[in-house]
Formats: sequence, C-alpha cells, structure tokens
Amino acid sequence: MEKKLLSGKSSMALGLFVALFGVNQLFLFSSTVTYVVAAVFILLGCASAWAGFKSFRHHIPYVEEEAKQLDG
Repeated sequence: MEKKLLSGKSSMALGLFVALFGVNQLFLFSSTVTYVVAAVFILLGCASAWAGFKSFRHHIPYVEEEAKQLDG
C-alpha cells in the first residue's frame, strides 16, 4: 500500500511540474502556438495533480492501518 501512496505523491509532483512549466512558457514566449501548448500543459498537469491527490487521499487510511498491523 505504501507504494501506491508514493505513486500518488509522485503523480501530484509531476502534475504540478508540468502545469508550472506551461505557466512558465506563457511568460517566456508570446505566440499562438505557445498559448495552445501552454494550455495543454496546464490542463494535463492539473488533471495529473488532481488524480494524484485523489489517489493519495484514498490510500492514506490503508497505509495507516498497515502501519498499525506492523507495529502491533
């Protein structure tokens, strides 16, 4: 279960990176193609971060339960 929790964290980090890369492109270049590509990066990054957050939130109780079983 801990592996799935870490997968959710990494998905959030990657999504945030891609979304912020898209925002960065908006400030560096100003062409129509850049706006389209940046919008795609921002949307995909936000979707990935949201999916990672949902996965992370879903697996937290299972990881806590697993930790209690290992301790006790």
